[in-house]
Amino acid sequence: MWLIAAGLFFLAVVILCSSHVVAIGRLTRKNEDDQLSFHIRALFGLINYVWEVPIMTMAPGAVDIKTKTKNQRQEGSTTESEERIGVKTVMNRLEEYKLLIQHTDRMFNWVGRSLRHVKLEEWRWQTAVGTGDAAWTAMACGAMWTIQSTLLGVSSQFTRLRAVPYMTVTPIYSHSHFSTEWSCIAKIRFGYAIVAGLQLLVRIRRVKGGLTTWQNILFKG
Repeated sequence: MWLIAAGLFFLAVVILCSSHVVAIGRLTRKNEDDQLSFHIRALFGLINYVWEVPIMTMAPGAVDIKTKTKNQRQEGSTTESEERIGVKTVMNRLEEYKLLIQHTDRMFNWVGRSLRHVKLEEWRWQTAVGTGDAAWTAMACGAMWTIQSTLLGVSSQFTRLRAVPYMTVTPIYSHSHFSTEWSCIAKIRFGYAIVAGLQLLVRIRRVKGGLTTWQNILFKG
């Protein structure tokens, strides 16, 4: 009986480690409406979280955003928050990221190694641009196509692109217009994600004060 139980436990661990963590990102910009969302699903749906930015309003020198986080497996587990992001907020975030990098042993090396296990299963980006002038519209479309191609190239350098990317840039000559819709699906095996998390913890503990710094930044009020 113990041998059977151990075998079943081992089989369950193998199945869980072989399953995928799926991340779905979407960004939509149409006229003055913005929508940004990230969906994380893992362990055959036992972990199912959605992070959304349904409202983004421009203010003088800042951006007001409203975020929503919810667990789709639990009714009523939705949290909402509002934040104003200005120059000071951005600078503070950059300083925090700099501290995290300084208190992690070769963090960029860890990022590169971890991303090699990420598979891009979908990459779609459709944009329409118009300025009201044919020449400027053509230039704007060329610039947008360069941006899209560059970001795809960078992503494919660090991850494994498994699907044929779909990208379009459509010129609108009759009037001023800008709309864009981007979506991406990335996968990593749950076992690799666990190993990457453990490796990060080891790298943090190698640096004096690393664990305390990470805790202070990630769990600050």
